Amino acid sequence: MAFHDVSYDAYCVLGDPGAPPLWNRPVWGRFLEEFGPLAGAARGKSAVYSVQYRPDGGAVKFGRIGWGESGHRKWTHDPATTPWRFLDVEVWAPGRAVCGREGRPPDVFLSVVNEALFGAAGRALSFNPTVVLAVASDLAGREPTAVAASVGCLRRLTSARFVGFQRRQWGVSHGGVAFTNAIQDLAAGGLFRPGPRQGNGAAFPPLVGAWEPVFQGEVRGDPSFENENKS
Repeated sequence: MAFHDVSYDAYCVLGDPGAPPLWNRPVWGRFLEEFGPLAGAARGKSAVYSVQYRPDGGAVKFGRIGWGESGHRKWTHDPATTPWRFLDVEVWAPGRAVCGREGRPPDVFLSVVNEALFGAAGRALSFNPTVVLAVASDLAGREPTAVAASVGCLRRLTSARFVGFQRRQWGVSHGGVAFTNAIQDLAAGGLFRPGPRQGNGAAFPPLVGAWEPVFQGEVRGDPSFENENKS
């Protein structure tokens, strides 16, 4: 199986701009309580990658960010004192280096993008943040409770305006080994229709592709949910 051929249960969460940012330390701590078991079910240890900027515009040099309390404190924000501007964070389980060596994408992937720095272009925010959570479908089938807990927690903490589900591969084949439209690139732009995605003139949700709405209490990859809705 090629790297991009692995099947995923992918969730897109578009948050309410008025909710406390997910990257604020207390909020991230609450999320970890629900997300930790899912990340821990992956075949290898999680790794964190974050892009943030100093007030002078230079990139913050985090170095290696471990998966533990000290690592989480390194990149999360204290709302009262952290001067950095947050752009994004990614969690790979296992980390990128392991995935590269094994020729296999992560079992669990999470991306959080701050639309205020990335997609707003001076427009009023219709949603923020953009979150993508993708779980390899075989793992999602074994851990439906952990997936449900993570999705539900994201919904609550971001006061989500939209949650969508899509079953898809890690990437779209492009010439055999090569691939495009990777899950890791979705939050940066692959999710959205061309043109402005923020502001009163933008249709909501501004997504491309077949994203099925997921309502409170639903997890589309949960076999019990699927069976109930087939009856």
